[in-house]
Amino acid sequence: MAPLYEIWLFEAKPVPELDLPVSWTPALRTLGTNTTNLYTIAGGIRLADGPYTHRIMRGIPFNPAFDPISDFDKFTPIGTLDEAGFCKFEEVFERTEAGPNQFFFIRVFGEMAMAGLMSWDVVREWRGKARYAEREWEMFLGEYTIADRRFIGMLEQMEQKN
Repeated sequence: MAPLYEIWLFEAKPVPELDLPVSWTPALRTLGTNTTNLYTIAGGIRLADGPYTHRIMRGIPFNPAFDPISDFDKFTPIGTLDEAGFCKFEEVFERTEAGPNQFFFIRVFGEMAMAGLMSWDVVREWRGKARYAEREWEMFLGEYTIADRRFIGMLEQMEQKN
């Protein structure tokens, strides 16, 4: 089946005064149209001593011709999907355990690669760039989340086999 969607990874412009890693936002662009939908996760601390929370946002319409793109600094194509792949992407996005932005998307990309819908080279490349924000690291007491530790372990095992 021919690809109907391009997957792009948008990287937000750095905000040095906030000392945060760049947020990643995958975008699915419908080929032959100006339709692009953004998929993102935002994290925050509810109260000063409250839990770290995440909000997952799916399918946000985005049209570069009308929407300001100043929030984004880099745009990298990372794959294509047919209709079944698009449905799988949305399913994986919805069921992947929430967590810090960059590692959340590494796990989403890993699930896509396991389903044969994305290259493992893409997963490895972006895993090498993934970072927690300082406040995320502090909230998780200097440890990766359980989901991130499992995924990192799986990637390391795969590397050892190759």
